[in-house]
Amino acid sequence: MKTKIFAAVLALIITASLLCACGNGSSVISLETLIPDFTAALPEEPTAEPVDSTDPAAGTETDSSEPVGSDTKDSETENMTDETDTETEPEEDPVSSNGTFKFKRTDDGETWLDSYAGKEKTVVIPSEDPEDGSPVVGIDVWAFRDNDTVRKIVVPDTVTAIEKNAFMYCTALEEIVLPKGLKTVGDQAFYRCSALKKVSIPEGVETLGYATFMFCEALEEITLPKTLKEIGDYVFAYCGVLQTINYRGAEANWLDIGISDNAMPPTWYTTVYGYAD
Repeated sequence: MKTKIFAAVLALIITASLLCACGNGSSVISLETLIPDFTAALPEEPTAEPVDSTDPAAGTETDSSEPVGSDTKDSETENMTDETDTETEPEEDPVSSNGTFKFKRTDDGETWLDSYAGKEKTVVIPSEDPEDGSPVVGIDVWAFRDNDTVRKIVVPDTVTAIEKNAFMYCTALEEIVLPKGLKTVGDQAFYRCSALKKVSIPEGVETLGYATFMFCEALEEITLPKTLKEIGDYVFAYCGVLQTINYRGAEANWLDIGISDNAMPPTWYTTVYGYAD
């Protein structure tokens, strides 16, 4: 623009000088003299100023040195961190590693396990009452009844008697370790322990009472002592998969045992005589 204006003015000056020289004989005005005066008076052309990327009105240009959306990601990260930091940790199981055992005193002053409450899969019954150190000699009626979590129970050697219904409906029980000094197993002691697979009755037990193992539908093998004298009604009724009865005594001793007509399972099984653990 500036160049066009300058050219036009220059042409006017030259024309005017020629006319003056031809018309009245005056001296020609120097071109160098006119140009500086004129160009000095011309306004300078404004230069474009750089656009400030931080100005909201200047456009949408962003600094390429920082990735787009970084502020959003940082915000999301902070939010995730906050949520993680404030996440509540699960509460610990209030049941102790050994569950809760309750004991009682009989009229004879003996200590018996009255009940157990817990969700452990393996339970070891204490051999003594922690309050006074007295030995636990018996498992009382319904001590473990309806427990559906315990899979293995270890009975201490101090126990000599298991009362009736003591382990009734322990539907998850697969294994029980009975003490060597055990003498008595009550009626229906293991009634409907439907997961129980294998049992060994120790020497000294003389009687298996009414329905001791009735509806133990997973029972495959049982070992019986040579001290056994009686197998009561329905002891092995509905033990549909019982395959092997191990008897520690001789066959002649087995024939001397009083066995109820409906005591044995309805399915075929094998009796092993003179069995040694």
